[in-house]
Parts: sequence; C-alpha cells; structure tokens
Amino acid sequence: MSGGKISLKLVEAIDLDIAELAPLMLGEDKTTDIRCGVGDFAVRKGVLDSRVFVLDTTDTSIKGDAKINMNTEKIDVEIDAKPKDVSFFSIQSKIKVTGKMSDPTIMIDPMSTFLRGASAVLLGAIAPPAALLPFIEVGLGKDNDCSKLIGSIKKPLKPVIEARKLQKKENTANNE
Repeated sequence: MSGGKISLKLVEAIDLDIAELAPLMLGEDKTTDIRCGVGDFAVRKGVLDSRVFVLDTTDTSIKGDAKINMNTEKIDVEIDAKPKDVSFFSIQSKIKVTGKMSDPTIMIDPMSTFLRGASAVLLGAIAPPAALLPFIEVGLGKDNDCSKLIGSIKKPLKPVIEARKLQKKENTANNE
C-alpha cells in the first residue's frame, strides 16, 4: 500500500522515543503520513514467514521480521524502528512480540537495552552529562524505496494453485 495516515503516538511508541511520545500522551494525538506499507509472507503448512515487512512513514522507517504459526496460534515478531529525526531521549531498541495470539508478550529487546544502559553508566562515571549520549537518537532512518519493495513481492498465486492441483492428483493416484 502507499498513502494514508497513522497515529504519530503509535509510531513514536514503536520508536521508544520518550521525548517525542510524552507530549503526545499529554495532549492530542497527531498523524504522520504513510509513505508505504509492504508485507510479503511465505506460507507453508500454516506457518507465515515474512520475506518483507516494512512500514515507512515520513517520521520513521519500521522494519520487521515475523513468523506466525496459524496451527499453534503462536507468533514471533521483531520490530526495529529507525527514526528519521533527532530526539534527545530515545531507548532505541527492538520490540519483540511472542507467544500465543490470544495472549502475546510484548517486550523491549533486553540485550540492546542493557548495552545502552551500561554505556550510560560508564559514560556517566567519566563525565555525568555524557550519560545522556546513549539515549540521543540522531535520526539516521532513511526513506525506503517503496516502489522497489512493492516490486519485490513474489506473486506465487498461480504456481501455488497449480502445485495444489498436482498434489491432489498425486494423492488420488496414491489412494487408488
């Protein structure tokens, strides 16, 4: 898809950008433009596995890696947001969503959060104001090439239908 709008509050929450999220939480939500959203999943035996999973807004580029098992109703998703603007207090960590679809667990990647916190402690020991440096987001997120992403999506519908027909013929032949 291309075009549309999304809640800026939601995007900043995915960014873990405290400095930009706090005013939105206290006031009225705004929107940000969606440049494109692309999701392409391989499906095999009831398991969806992402090949492309991107939401690109004017504020942030969000990429993900997702595996969804429809048989067990379990999900394993990792979301990584790259803000396109500077922020002075951002946790800058991946978000993980795991567990059953009916009761998912949402958590911040503990390793990257620990490393950022440890860096802040070490820098703070050298010079207290330097403890803030690991939480400054310099806004290195880039616009995605939306047309290239959309063009990269595989269109397996016809081959899948043909494969199913062939499989049915084989199953019928084996059962006779």
